[in-house]
Amino acid sequence: MNRFFIILFSLVFLIGGFWFYQESDIGTREIKGISSNKLALIIGNGTYQNAPSLSNPVNDAEDMAAVLKTLGYTVILKLNASRRAMITAAQNFGDSLQKQGGVGLFYYSGHGLQTNGINYLVPSDANIKTAADIEFAGVDANRILAQMEQAKNPVNLVILDACRDNPYGTIAFQKNILVLF
Repeated sequence: MNRFFIILFSLVFLIGGFWFYQESDIGTREIKGISSNKLALIIGNGTYQNAPSLSNPVNDAEDMAAVLKTLGYTVILKLNASRRAMITAAQNFGDSLQKQGGVGLFYYSGHGLQTNGINYLVPSDANIKTAADIEFAGVDANRILAQMEQAKNPVNLVILDACRDNPYGTIAFQKNILVLF
């Protein structure tokens, strides 16, 4: 939970640092350059069909969603999401960002892997038996970043809170495959 508050404090500080206020003629403050629209996609995967379960991601995702709602975010929350659910949520998130603009925030908590310089988020239904399966069973984090970039909104924040251990101990990872973060 302490890690959550550190992340939250950092998040509030970062968002506050991106907002520029301009004094108007009558002494009121206005946000210059950023819409008040704020949208967050939060995914917390803790229960996996083919990997060890994690105890914190679902709680962390729910806590993050609750705090962001109090900060005025519209939140899309996915817990223990399958690959299809993660991809659909990312597409819907990108579409909504493109329509409304403003601030986009993506938060992921769960298993993560990196291979050949590409970061993959591990869906709850991933069936990874060999290193070659990572590309097909995981969700490329760049897919979500691409959805955020297409919106051309002024601010996008990404927080990846993936565990550092290897959930697939039987896979002999090569030098070009790393466990995320």
